[in-house]
Amino acid sequence: MAWAEPSATLKSAMQGWIADYPHPAKLGQWPTDLGRQRQMLLLDGNQAYLWYLDLKGQVWVVDTDRFGHPLELETDREAARAALQSAAREHPQLSELLEP
Repeated sequence: MAWAEPSATLKSAMQGWIADYPHPAKLGQWPTDLGRQRQMLLLDGNQAYLWYLDLKGQVWVVDTDRFGHPLELETDREAARAALQSAAREHPQLSELLEP
């Protein structure tokens, strides 16, 4: 699911948040390691899925039960919006993507 492309200011902030992920990742921290490797911000997650935002404003999802944890574009707009809203609680700058 694609949202508006993040502003240059937001992209810079996202790159900083991604750079702050633990490095090297400790055992069990593969979600943040994946985010760092792919330059994607981990937005939210639950028992079955993780959502990421790339620097172009696309929301991606990982089904944690699938072998290899493949990334796929999120096609459910409400799931993508919920993940962005959740992440905006920690990083209010992400709210710019939620504006109509």
